[in-house]
Amino acid sequence: MKPASIPSFSDTGRNLSRNGKDCTPDENGVYHAYVGGSSNSLAVTCVEAESITVTRMDTDAPLTSDGANTFAIPDFTGTLMLRVNGVKGKDVTGVFLLVSRDTTAPVLTLSAPIFYADRAAGSYQITGTADAGSEVLYGENNESVYAAGDGSFAIQGTLEERQDGDALYIRAQDSAGNLSARQLALVARQAETYAVTVTTNGNGTASADLAAAAAGTNISLSATPNTGYHFKEWQVVSGGVTIENDKFTMPDGNVEIKAIFEKDAAPVTPAPTATPKPESSPTPAPAATAKPESSPALAPTATAKPDSSPTPALTAPATKLPVWWVALPIVGGVALAGVFVMRKKKRRR
Repeated sequence: MKPASIPSFSDTGRNLSRNGKDCTPDENGVYHAYVGGSSNSLAVTCVEAESITVTRMDTDAPLTSDGANTFAIPDFTGTLMLRVNGVKGKDVTGVFLLVSRDTTAPVLTLSAPIFYADRAAGSYQITGTADAGSEVLYGENNESVYAAGDGSFAIQGTLEERQDGDALYIRAQDSAGNLSARQLALVARQAETYAVTVTTNGNGTASADLAAAAAGTNISLSATPNTGYHFKEWQVVSGGVTIENDKFTMPDGNVEIKAIFEKDAAPVTPAPTATPKPESSPTPAPAATAKPESSPALAPTATAKPDSSPTPALTAPATKLPVWWVALPIVGGVALAGVFVMRKKKRRR
């Protein structure tokens, strides 16, 4: 049972710290500390203790104190278990401290090469990442902030009224005392900025990657047409800039750009392609069905017509006869008629 006169080291008024950083106990009440390549010391605080001792568990050798309850941690390999005892009279209470070696330096990364301060107020913020929980040291007086659980950190500062910029050296130190490589963060007072305005003709959307920028800044534009339209061109409304590949350089003044969209052309309907008919075998003609044999019908016997003298057909002359040839029989006939008349007269006599 622990004596009531000396509370446990986990209670208020009890603390173990290594190089100014608190040691943390686990669920079993064992404290943990990490040491690196630099010199390491353990400070023990126990308000009611008359004396404090720290002993190596592997050799039972006591650690040397500087007289103010600060003990130098010796070199070791792997891990080192220490027992820390607080003594008051005949009462003794103690805790265990497991010290582990960590010689890997933390990594510090700045989020930008230059950080800009507000033009009027001069306030700025330097951001970056380091090992989770590590201490980020900066400035001439080694001011510090601690990295969050995800490693992010932010350093706040303000430039003096007539100060245009500053430079800060920054390092990260982990719980083992290891230091990262030193990084230089540059701070500059932000120059005057000018507005970038992007409009459209109503058939799509358009924007710039920056709404405001200082002269000399590269600005990128983007345009998205509505359905049935396509982007045609950028029109410079004001600012006198030249746009190439959707980019331009910010001038010493405001800029207004308009995106022009054009309606898509109606699609051309292709002529229908004739679909070839599938080849088919010709259908054979049906075989002729033989008709049953039948006696041939006898042709009717022609009835003989009574004889009649056929009227001889007039035969057309083969060739046209001369006039005298036609007149000759007429004259002859007249002469014959005269002879016939004369003979009758003679018979009457």
